[in-house]
Amino acid sequence: MVELAIPDEVKQQIKEMETFQYAPLKGFEMMVSSVLYSEGITASLEGAANGSLNEIVKKPGVISNSRIVRYIQ
Repeated sequence: MVELAIPDEVKQQIKEMETFQYAPLKGFEMMVSSVLYSEGITASLEGAANGSLNEIVKKPGVISNSRIVRYIQ
């Protein structure tokens, strides 16, 4: 399992979270998270996807003019 840096305001909304990482090849990495939110919090697949993509583009080596970046802009 992987420990992620999550802002305190987000931690308050999460009841349980597990993240797994797999890096079979140099330069290729996958992460999958399973999240159970606190009662009263509604999950948004679009919000989760956009949040993930916004974090990905901050990583070194991600090309800013890639298709994935154009999608979130």
